[in-house]
Amino acid sequence: MNIGGRARSSKAGEGPRVRVPAMITVEDEEWIWEQVSADVLASLSHRLMIQDVDGNAQPLGCTADFDTALALAKEMANEGEVILIEPNL
Repeated sequence: MNIGGRARSSKAGEGPRVRVPAMITVEDEEWIWEQVSADVLASLSHRLMIQDVDGNAQPLGCTADFDTALALAKEMANEGEVILIEPNL
């Protein structure tokens, strides 16, 4: 079986995808992933969005303040892509 076949076979055995509330902290080029509580998620103030190939807005994540959102958007934006920062309502 080729690599594509193995990937499809592995994906079929995973089951349905579920959303997991999580937070990524970036410190000194190291990304730390951890699950978070609903209280932490409710305290986040700004959401970063990007358009997918069909033109639909897709969330990238949330931040605790505008300055962090702006810095992250600058880091994540590739040439020709726009990262939208909006209030997390």
